[in-house]
Amino acid sequence: MLEGDHVREPDSPPDRRDEAFRAAVLNGVYSAIMIHDRTGRVLDMNENMLRLYQVGREEALGLNIVDDLSASVNPAGDLAALWDRVLTGETSHFEWKARRPHDGSTFDVEVLLSRVPFQGQDALLFAVRDIGDCTQLEAERRETRKMEAVGRLAGGIAHDFNNLLTTISGYTDLLLQTVEADDPRREDLLEISQAARKAALMTRQLLALSRHQVMRPRIMDLNDVVAAMAETLRELLGEKLELELLLDPALRTVEIDPGQMQEVLANLALNARESMRDSGRLVMATANADEAEGQRVLLVVRDTGPAIGEDMRAHLFEPFFPKGTGNDSGLGLSTVYGIINQSGGTITVDSEPGRGPIFRISLPAVLTPSSTATEPDPLQLTLPLQGQTILLVDDQDAVRRLTARNLRQSKYQVLEAGDGHEALKVLQDHRKVHLLLTDVVMPGMDGRELARRVTEMRPDIKVILMSGYHGQTDGETDDGVPPSAFLQKPFTQEGLLQKVRDALGG
Repeated sequence: MLEGDHVREPDSPPDRRDEAFRAAVLNGVYSAIMIHDRTGRVLDMNENMLRLYQVGREEALGLNIVDDLSASVNPAGDLAALWDRVLTGETSHFEWKARRPHDGSTFDVEVLLSRVPFQGQDALLFAVRDIGDCTQLEAERRETRKMEAVGRLAGGIAHDFNNLLTTISGYTDLLLQTVEADDPRREDLLEISQAARKAALMTRQLLALSRHQVMRPRIMDLNDVVAAMAETLRELLGEKLELELLLDPALRTVEIDPGQMQEVLANLALNARESMRDSGRLVMATANADEAEGQRVLLVVRDTGPAIGEDMRAHLFEPFFPKGTGNDSGLGLSTVYGIINQSGGTITVDSEPGRGPIFRISLPAVLTPSSTATEPDPLQLTLPLQGQTILLVDDQDAVRRLTARNLRQSKYQVLEAGDGHEALKVLQDHRKVHLLLTDVVMPGMDGRELARRVTEMRPDIKVILMSGYHGQTDGETDDGVPPSAFLQKPFTQEGLLQKVRDALGG
């Protein structure tokens, strides 16, 4: 300092100035910060920390970080030893279960613990970040990934089973055509056929869970689907259970497959019936909602049965998870989950002690006209000419032999191939091919790639894809094949021939 310079005296004592500076720094940072001594007694905290713990400043001073503000016990080993290490200059980072002193509510926080000087002594700075929302979000992500993995497994199982069921039901139907009505073996064949169809229904439910079910969505009012199902739902519930519908008359439209949505309603009703047993009420309500994702349509389903525990809620939508009723296949709610997800919606369940479960389905509202093509009227289809040639491609020998046999019985010419490369060679040797009927999932070249190559070589050839599951739900596939030209396995002889007629004669 130069001689003669005027030195201005401070307006306040140094200690008060330091205190004001410290308060400004504490309240100027984003994190919630607390300063405490080695015993855990709170010495100071900023406004963010006061808001987080919901306490006043005077009340906070003197509280103990362990006894009053924590639900954790020694999160990083021995707490005293941890604080000793921090006081020697080490910084520690860990997660902590915090507790609000007034109501005892707990929340998860991330803590950075370090040494700071405070009023002439060493103290510990407790910097906190609330991670409760992050923890919930991560749990939701884990649940989503788990259901996606379960869905992929279910889709693979359904694909393989559908090939087997196609063979079982197909050959059973062929035998039934050769057995007289009074033949005692006919009853046995009918039992096999009925069992195969029940198994096919279960695989369709697995396909819904895996989001590989073929869907035919239409833009419509969800109220119409619910109202049309009312009598069926009352029959499912039985005489002792009530059904109440609360339908918003100004409901927005949605794009859904009405048949699939009916299955959703039926499964939710069956779940409620198992829950309520002898008495109770099932309420189905619709409403509009504006959410972060945009305009939505809600379907809320609640019943007066017992609450669902947290452990069970975590597994409620998994296939074959035992709910303890013993009356269902274990596929009902997993089917609901798959259909809603494939429709672009979400489904959640909430249940509090003393209250029945509340299922909340949220679907995107549709405000533009539908681009979904109208399916042709079967009565207007033109029957194909006899002798048209079909190139049949399937790597499953039993399915291919059965399909070829059914087609030849209906006077079609059939060329067979076991994979895509063999099919291209057959096509080169036969100029007169009217239809390619190919499985989707095959080793080497899959059915979509084969269809693309065939239509490039011969644009006049019609294409039908067949598979045990199908990932396309609306519009055209990447290869330009409309979903109407898709044959779902397992299929009956009538279903096969109708699909062929649609392609060749429609």
